[in-house]
Amino acid sequence: MPADSTRTPPNAWNSNVAIDVYPRPGSSAALLPPPNRPTSNWVDDEQQLQTTVLRQQDQQLDSVMGTVKNIRQMAHTMGSELEDHNVMLEEMDTQTDSTQNKLSRAMRGIDTIIRKNSTKSHISN
Repeated sequence: MPADSTRTPPNAWNSNVAIDVYPRPGSSAALLPPPNRPTSNWVDDEQQLQTTVLRQQDQQLDSVMGTVKNIRQMAHTMGSELEDHNVMLEEMDTQTDSTQNKLSRAMRGIDTIIRKNSTKSHISN
C-alpha cells in the first residue's frame, strides 16, 4: 500500500477534495467490491465467506452446548450424591445420639455399682 492512500481526482473543480483509494475497514467505502474485480464474483465470495464463518460459529456453539449439557448432568449427579450423603449423615447422627444415651446410662450404672461397693467395703472394714 502506498504511503499516501488518497489522490486528487483529475479535473476536479476543487483541488482540495481527495478520494480515499484504500478505505478504512468499517467505512461504507470498505463495503464496496475492490475496483479490479467484477461485482458478482465479489458478492459470491463474500457470501461464501459469511456462510463458512456462520458454519464455524454453529460448530463452536454446538460444542459449547455439549459442554454445558455435560456440566449440567455432572451437577445433577453431584446434587444427588450430596442428598444421599446428607441422609447418611443424619442417620449417623441419630445412631451416635442413641449410642451416647446408652453409654451415659451404662456409666451411671457403673457409678452406682462403684458407690455400692465402696459403701460395702467401708462397712466391712
